[in-house]
Amino acid sequence: MPRTLKTLEDARVTGQELVATCLQLQCRHRWLVDLPKVIHYVGGAHSLWPVRGQRHFSERMRCPACNGKGVHIWMGVPKTPQPLMGGLPYAVENRDVGSEVLVSVLAKVGHISVAHAAFEAAVQAYPGRRLSLTEGAFVLRDSRLVVVPGGKKGA
Repeated sequence: MPRTLKTLEDARVTGQELVATCLQLQCRHRWLVDLPKVIHYVGGAHSLWPVRGQRHFSERMRCPACNGKGVHIWMGVPKTPQPLMGGLPYAVENRDVGSEVLVSVLAKVGHISVAHAAFEAAVQAYPGRRLSLTEGAFVLRDSRLVVVPGGKKGA
């Protein structure tokens, strides 16, 4: 099972539901996307989200209520949601170097000192990778940033 959803096939394999909403202000009809049918027409490798310079499948879809062209695509609630990792606040994350997309979570811990130790160990174990130490949405440390010992404070 893929860790991130990038293509229509990823969404199908994970059982993700997509919800379409009509772009027409007077309509705004909402319905579940027939994912196998969309994959049949555009292919499973089609990007789930719009990419600059490429026509997206949502721009070609028609509303069944008003026959208007173009829809918004929303993620539905997963049929089998992933459990939370015990509510642990700190995470060491492995991100894609070029796109900043989360590849995997290497560690989840509850104490800041253990989180820093896990981050240091991950940096040693995975040289050249883009690693981050996070607390929720906040990035506390990043492997791309080098700390220079003896630097001036406040400069």
